[in-house]
Amino acid sequence: MRTSWQDMIRDIHASPIKISITATGGGTQAIALLTAIPGASQTILNASVPYSFAAVDRELGHTPDSYCSPATAAELAMKAYINARELAAPDTDPNSLIGIGVTASLATGRVKRGEHRVFIAAQSRLTCSLLSHVFNKERNDRTRATEERIVARLTLALLKQRIHHFCQNNACNGVPFPDCLKEKLNVAPVLVKSRHPFGRSVPCPEDESRSCTTLFAPEYWASLLFTNFTTRSSDESTSQPPALLWRKTNGICQTEPSPGLALFSGSFNPIHRGHIAIQKIASQVLNQQVAFELPVRNADKPPLNYLELYARGTALLRAAPNAELWLTSCPLFLDKIKMFPKATFVLGADTFERLVMPCYYPSGFNAAMTALAQGGARFLVFARMMNGNVRSLNQITVPDALRDRCSEIPASVFLDNISSTEIRKKFRQY
Repeated sequence: MRTSWQDMIRDIHASPIKISITATGGGTQAIALLTAIPGASQTILNASVPYSFAAVDRELGHTPDSYCSPATAAELAMKAYINARELAAPDTDPNSLIGIGVTASLATGRVKRGEHRVFIAAQSRLTCSLLSHVFNKERNDRTRATEERIVARLTLALLKQRIHHFCQNNACNGVPFPDCLKEKLNVAPVLVKSRHPFGRSVPCPEDESRSCTTLFAPEYWASLLFTNFTTRSSDESTSQPPALLWRKTNGICQTEPSPGLALFSGSFNPIHRGHIAIQKIASQVLNQQVAFELPVRNADKPPLNYLELYARGTALLRAAPNAELWLTSCPLFLDKIKMFPKATFVLGADTFERLVMPCYYPSGFNAAMTALAQGGARFLVFARMMNGNVRSLNQITVPDALRDRCSEIPASVFLDNISSTEIRKKFRQY
């Protein structure tokens, strides 16, 4: 390791930043380099290497569409950031915590059908960065060792960049955060893209490709993701999470939802014509505009990272430019009815069937169903094609408390047989 890299690691250890890093398929050399220089205990809160598919599944709480992809790296980084929040001392500034996720497919003892590539993500409280590098596997000098070395150096370079941003944002060494960026962040997220980043410290050959995208999030996005999140830090542990309303015409604002809204809630990963058709039909049946709701938290997975949240939101509003999109931190319908009193929820039969399964209510199923009814919740249920069979409301046992609060759009009117999972598989990277 050259002296310049030793100095970079010393600078990392001397900074107030603390990190949690997760690497799979490659990137472990970055962990080794960080721990080889004294001071690692001041920087590293946790380092993990879930190498097998089963280990990655357990780390994320689900099986990803691809184990080596930008989405998986970003999800690992978010999980690492959440780990850092849970492991840091209670008085730690959450802005000083960074989660690093690395997923790579590098040279090995067998011939790989796909590209040799790496995706490195860095998640902090107000930023999410994603760096990608595709190797030329035909080059004679691209051995496993050289690819691992490049991955390690890119990981350290991205980490150093995020530390530099933290120091700017906190006016460290007298360097203020740019006012122009602060002004933009008052009203909207800021997306910054660069080609061939870190070229001086880690040269990128002309026959290889590299890019980096960073999203700088407004303060209210951080409140949405991290308010009331389980953590040892108390900065965001008591206040009520906000609801954000996103319109294509006038951007995003924090506002109080009105009672009696109609909402189509989902992950919309990705948005497709079936979603748009459901929203239009439901608006006609209910005689009111149906808004979309995108929960940024999931009961079983890490929260959406900022890049994913931005991508899904912009894609949805491109597909439905006149629609309203609510961003919430409400993964469960019991949470939603508190945020949206007397709301009518538009959903598929598969989602409604999970909604009325007692196993999801360990504190009491009947009490939960009564709470939904007392909150004024109503449900408009669309038939769905599931495993080649039509599933509709009349095939589901509806609890007594909700029986008069449900209505159906039968398969004869509309049948959504489009699967977001199948769409993602078509674009999956191996």
